[in-house]
Amino acid sequence: MFSILATFLPLFFQAQTLMQAPKERVLVTREISLSERYPNRSVNEVFKDNILLNLAYMRGVVNPSRDVDWDTVKKPFTYSLTLHPGEVFAYHDDVLPSYTSQALKTTNAHFNSAEGFKSDGYLVGDGVCHLASLIYWAAKDAHLESLAPTNHNFAN
Repeated sequence: MFSILATFLPLFFQAQTLMQAPKERVLVTREISLSERYPNRSVNEVFKDNILLNLAYMRGVVNPSRDVDWDTVKKPFTYSLTLHPGEVFAYHDDVLPSYTSQALKTTNAHFNSAEGFKSDGYLVGDGVCHLASLIYWAAKDAHLESLAPTNHNFAN
């Protein structure tokens, strides 16, 4: 069974000595199953592979100029993304003008076949919106400023 877990920790500054570690607490935890994204098994496999490939791009373990090593993509992993004050995470690099002047982190992917994303016969990269929705859901529940200008709630 595959699953993705999104956890958000608070970003804050404290007056403390350099020897003390900042206190962290989990704000929210959200999870989706990668084995039950879609009732059709072959479509679900495309969704799962595209989500895992998207996370591999975020982790920096794939290179868009080479063929995708699916063994690497599917190996168990732990990944975290840290945003510091003034940094912004956008799911892709096509961002609204109000965010272009800020330090930007993205998934580092464009969800196309040249980058190895698969198609279920409908869209190349189909399924990655589930990861975007998970991140957005967790961020909203953690009361982080979040914006999703495109509705991706069209899939079951």
